[in-house]
Amino acid sequence: MNTYRQAEAKSCGPDAMAWAVAKLSGESYPEASARVRRAWGWAGYGDVRDDLLDSPGQHEAVARRLGIGFRLGTLGELERGQLPSQTTIMLVHLSASNPAMQHWIVLASYASDGKTRWHWGDGTIHELSREAVRELYSR
Repeated sequence: MNTYRQAEAKSCGPDAMAWAVAKLSGESYPEASARVRRAWGWAGYGDVRDDLLDSPGQHEAVARRLGIGFRLGTLGELERGQLPSQTTIMLVHLSASNPAMQHWIVLASYASDGKTRWHWGDGTIHELSREAVRELYSR
């Protein structure tokens, strides 16, 4: 399965969105990335300014600027297999004690045993149990 790598250490939001936009539009990932970054106004400071712009609200704003539909899915829809692969982006919290440790991942596919596979942005796909997804989602 094809996957992607983040361009910068803190660019997981725009890069995840670019992956989804490429899958929706049929354009290449580099083309989608350039388009998303223009709509985003991504500066790549690599500090708190980027983190503040990498919010669910910013994802919605960029989708609107690009003329792409956007809707919030629920954990229940994900668990029932109702959210589309390759275009569902989820914000996860990597640390229960530090909510600022967040990361955007993209749903790669569903597994038959209730597990899901996620593009992690580092060129890998992680397979997560339902319990692991609930934990990352709800921290």
